Amino acid sequence: MRRPLRVLFIAQVFPYPLDSGPKIRAYYVLRYLASRHRVTLVAFVTHPRELQFVDHLASFCEAVYPVQRPRSLWREGLAMARSLFTGRPFMIERHFDRGMARLVKDLAARERFDLIHVDQIKVAQYGLRIKGVPRVIDKHNAYALVLKGVAQTDPSPLRRLVARLDWRRMARYEGMVCRVFDGVVAVTEMDRDALLRFSGNGREIPVIPIATDCGAVRPVRRRTDARDILILGSLFYPPNVDGAVWFTREIFPRVRAEVPDARLLLVGGRPAPEVVALGREDGVEVTGYVEDLQPYLERTAVMAVPLRFGSGMRVKILDGLAWGLPMVSTSVGCEGIDVTPGQDILLADAPETFAAQVVRVLQDRHLADALSANGRRLAEQRYDWRVLYPRWDEVYASVLGDGEITKHHRGTENTEKSQENRETSVSSAPLW
Repeated sequence: MRRPLRVLFIAQVFPYPLDSGPKIRAYYVLRYLASRHRVTLVAFVTHPRELQFVDHLASFCEAVYPVQRPRSLWREGLAMARSLFTGRPFMIERHFDRGMARLVKDLAARERFDLIHVDQIKVAQYGLRIKGVPRVIDKHNAYALVLKGVAQTDPSPLRRLVARLDWRRMARYEGMVCRVFDGVVAVTEMDRDALLRFSGNGREIPVIPIATDCGAVRPVRRRTDARDILILGSLFYPPNVDGAVWFTREIFPRVRAEVPDARLLLVGGRPAPEVVALGREDGVEVTGYVEDLQPYLERTAVMAVPLRFGSGMRVKILDGLAWGLPMVSTSVGCEGIDVTPGQDILLADAPETFAAQVVRVLQDRHLADALSANGRRLAEQRYDWRVLYPRWDEVYASVLGDGEITKHHRGTENTEKSQENRETSVSSAPLW
């Protein structure tokens, strides 16, 4: 039986609390891997509140190294200058940090890791610096596709210009990483196909969807008088910003014409200025980051996912399914998720049809309840991390050339750590 692997897990985001899609993906993959191997976590910290959760992650990781990376306009400007000078994508330069580079180099030299696991393209640069150790990258999306969407739709001329300059460079960079790394994992078939085009080497890229935790994420008890429409997500992320503005300006007035007491909730951290401005519209509330999402979920009659571009899977839809919230989404919004339209979720891509679907849910309690029950069932059967993430064993075995890894179970010490984690008082339900 193979010994537990020593894995260095390099993450772009500090994977707790579970208040964004990237954190949720990283956290449950980390949980699974740490149940079988000795995992050392290195991750950026962008907000001091994240540091209080180091002990929670250390309860199942071998070691946790947070690297503080505060945001500043000065750092952004320096990254832009480096990007112009080096020709590397701006988003890659933006995530360069000498402290992180030094830490990863020192750990790799000292700890003799069996495998390097990189979580997201923006920190692939640190994995590229390590030679002689197999490397795997978890591609949450094909990020060049996100930048291409920004270049085509963003209202800001400056952001459109930056994205137009960057998206082809990002496609080349993603292709290079896919060729150099020993293993690449995509979260949707669309992303896999894009990455294969970028890399041009035809090597197999397995798809492991994002998952949630149906044991921790409980169905919401919606209020019988609920009339709120919820849009949830990181409201600085360009696809979410575009969707929030589009829904508020083009769809919500049509809904209010049919359901005058409907209200719109925009919930998510660091809302962009154009999202903040939406809060001045009648019937629209912009909350910013919230510590406790539960009161807002209980007020929600329907969750809207009005995304028009992007890449990867939308964790908000997985959470909506697990919460048992009736949902209306664009076809882009639910890409990569095996939903049955009309049964688990309602789909619409034009403002008129999207508004009509939202009105249907607001006016038909039986429809809302059916969507709720069907969505929850789908999440439990198809998208729980305990169901999906054993596929990582096959990825590691392929990279290491060792079929025994798929048969391996951890020893007593790690079993005790896993049990300790289950009993921890820190909830693993997403906070957003």
